[in-house]
Amino acid sequence: MLGELDWPHRVIRIDARLNQAAARSTLAHELVHAERGPLPAIPALADLEENLVDQETARRLIPLPQLAHALADSNNPTQAAAILDVDKATLVTRLTHLHPAEKAWLRNQHP
Repeated sequence: MLGELDWPHRVIRIDARLNQAAARSTLAHELVHAERGPLPAIPALADLEENLVDQETARRLIPLPQLAHALADSNNPTQAAAILDVDKATLVTRLTHLHPAEKAWLRNQHP
């Protein structure tokens, strides 16, 4: 577990061993959870909520112009994530869930 939100005490805990990018990504993820509320008790709904939180976290941490810059500088996901100061999983989530309009915008940045 990289981080957790303790609902009864309204406390976010982050694993102190994480590097800066992973800690930043984890904290943002937990803050989105704090905004959206506790996970549903039904496992399938909890999984869906985790996916939605991952997507929102990635959108917030990786604005499109910064994504374009990172991708122009490196086609290596690990390096691009480092440029963006996020963990690789957050970058992969952002890329996997790009809206078609975002994909078109990115294509037009570096024809």
